[in-house]
Amino acid sequence: MKHTSIKVIALVFLSLGIFTFNGKAQVLSTNERTTILTDLNESIRLLSKFQYDSPELISIYASQLKDAQSALDRYSKYKSDIAVYERWYMLKKLTEQNNEMITFLQPKIADWLYRQGVAELENGNGKRANSLFEKALNNNPKHVLSHYQIARMDIDSTKLGDAAKRLNNVLSTMNPTSDEEALIKGILAFAYNKNYMYAINMENQEKYAQAVAVLLELEAFCQYDNVDICDSATIDNTLERCRTGVYSNQIELARKALKSKRNIAAEDFALSAYEYYAANKDNIKDDMNFKVLAKQIAESYIQEASEFTGNKKATLLDEYLDRAKQMAAYAGSDAQELLE
Repeated sequence: MKHTSIKVIALVFLSLGIFTFNGKAQVLSTNERTTILTDLNESIRLLSKFQYDSPELISIYASQLKDAQSALDRYSKYKSDIAVYERWYMLKKLTEQNNEMITFLQPKIADWLYRQGVAELENGNGKRANSLFEKALNNNPKHVLSHYQIARMDIDSTKLGDAAKRLNNVLSTMNPTSDEEALIKGILAFAYNKNYMYAINMENQEKYAQAVAVLLELEAFCQYDNVDICDSATIDNTLERCRTGVYSNQIELARKALKSKRNIAAEDFALSAYEYYAANKDNIKDDMNFKVLAKQIAESYIQEASEFTGNKKATLLDEYLDRAKQMAAYAGSDAQELLE
């Protein structure tokens, strides 16, 4: 009995001895122990806050895990100190568990962010939703549904070229499921038809500038059309008609101003028409409307100037004659002949 008690006591001391009499043990001062424990405790505090329902923080968690592993490596030689070893071991287990959590969550982050984005979209928070879809793509650049939602918002904003480019890239490079493929093709066809009909409606109402804006987006849409939705020839023809309509509207406004003897307004409308024509001359049929109008404006300036008397003649005559020369030059007329 006596020998058994001595053996138990010896085992206890031997057990304790592994912490205090190891030949490689590091002896710590009170200040050193305090510093190490503070460092370990801070890592424990951070790692204990990891949450399964916050995968958007994975990048932060990964950084904190890296710091924790550095602390484990740095203080492993102090395990002979029971106070340090206790906190070191707790941090070690938290690091292992959180690494497992991140490994599990990493492939699911994009899905989680997508779901959050959909929730924001349903609540009318488009800007926040777009940000979440972009974050999902940062985690998984081939997350098809996030691409779809961003393209859907682009379509709603009439950024048809951007939407078509994105969705056709998804179809050609990301191997979407059959359901996703059907969804993408369906929204592309819907966007094209809806906006083309809108452009035609604007043309019929003689709102040519609005029609041109939409048709230019459809033109960009057609550049990325890999599924044969677009009729590019029809878009080009409609765009030509509407550009001609914008030009003709400016000419008509200039004529109305001229008829009411508002020569400066007539000149402004005419020059606006000329600038638009110069920028789009390959898509506008002019029929010499501008030149005829420019000559009429020049003649009107001369007529008005010829009636100036007194102070008005002294202050405005030179300006009106210069304006007449400018419009005559646009008309291709001999300015001096008009002035005479």
